[in-house]
Amino acid sequence: MNKSDRNDARGIAQMMRVGLYKPVHVKTLVSQHERMLLTSRKLLRDKLHDVENELRGTLRNFGLRIGVVSTGHFCALQDGRGAFRLGTTSPATRTMTGGFRRAETP
Repeated sequence: MNKSDRNDARGIAQMMRVGLYKPVHVKTLVSQHERMLLTSRKLLRDKLHDVENELRGTLRNFGLRIGVVSTGHFCALQDGRGAFRLGTTSPATRTMTGGFRRAETP
């Protein structure tokens, strides 16, 4: 049998007659929207976690360690000048952490 649209249609019709195709569930628009929101939230949460870990690793190179901090509250560790209250006055560290502070503050 040659491959053509006519033969494909005939084969699909035959399969429908004998019941080889089963009905499928199509998700509602509301459930698709909720899934999209949950997926986006998870992505943002994971990215925030990655940035926080990157900051921890970078500060560790300067001999600074950040203990347990509640999620999303790295600003609480900073003083008014943007430097982390971990005993550092290094201009480079202050500049780096100031950028994180500006990015986190709405």
